[in-house]
Amino acid sequence: MNTDIYGLAIGLGFAALLGPFLAIADAINQTIKAIEQGKMGVTGGLVAHAENALKHAEVSMQANDSPHTKEGIAHLEAAIDQGKQGNVDEAVMHAEAALQYLEAARK
Repeated sequence: MNTDIYGLAIGLGFAALLGPFLAIADAINQTIKAIEQGKMGVTGGLVAHAENALKHAEVSMQANDSPHTKEGIAHLEAAIDQGKQGNVDEAVMHAEAALQYLEAARK
């Protein structure tokens, strides 16, 4: 029984340490998908992936107040806004900028 508790505690500890790193990786992956969708002219897909990326970036931001992540979030919000307005080229531009900032935050 005690080994189960220790195993759980160790697992939760690793999750707490790796969570922000995994969140930024997920944000990057979702941003890449948003860019791909935008370049294919699929505005709805761009917005959906950018919104997912934003959620992951915000989780990462809670654990690590990085200025790169903050800028990435701002560009994701702009990409979402532009995508919802149907400005796909503008949305892709913001998503690409977000990707650069999120990748810098991961380093």
